[in-house]
Amino acid sequence: MTETLIFLIKTVASIFCALLFIRAWLFYLKVPAFNDYSRFIYKLTDFAVKPTQKILPPGDKIDWASMILAFIVCVAMAFIVTTLWISSIEIPYKGHSSAMFIDIGHVLLFGLSYYLQNFLSIILWVGIVYAITSWLAPQSALMPFLRSMMEPMLIPIRNKLPESLKQSPVDLSLFVLLIVVLLLQVLVGNII
Repeated sequence: MTETLIFLIKTVASIFCALLFIRAWLFYLKVPAFNDYSRFIYKLTDFAVKPTQKILPPGDKIDWASMILAFIVCVAMAFIVTTLWISSIEIPYKGHSSAMFIDIGHVLLFGLSYYLQNFLSIILWVGIVYAITSWLAPQSALMPFLRSMMEPMLIPIRNKLPESLKQSPVDLSLFVLLIVVLLLQVLVGNII
């Protein structure tokens, strides 16, 4: 039962963090909110972001409220998951429940790791959806939205590729980006 609950908590936290990261990404890129997909993401996150923006107003490029909320969600998820896991093993210590011995440092590192992993996963999955959509349905209504998110990251990579690779019939910049993201995920997983 505990494993199921942990799975559900992680799933809900991941989805909400993903929405917050995408919202912050759209803000950074100044993607117009009149786009149906942008509007959908804004509507799903407004309940939490709007009140937080009164305390943490957005900067020129960074939607601080979305980024901080994503971190808070990840740390809260880490705390809840750690508490559930520790309480499920129930090792009594001098008459106290083992859940009383949660290391806050561990929870913060677990939350930070989850935050960074989610951030990188969003780039990975948006990149994969972008590649598949560009191959299977390049005229899709989703394509301009995905292009507006991915191209600002792909253009600098394309510019750095050797001339011989720029002439390739396949755009290798997305491949390079995805490899870098996967490497960063491994590093984050190993370091934190």
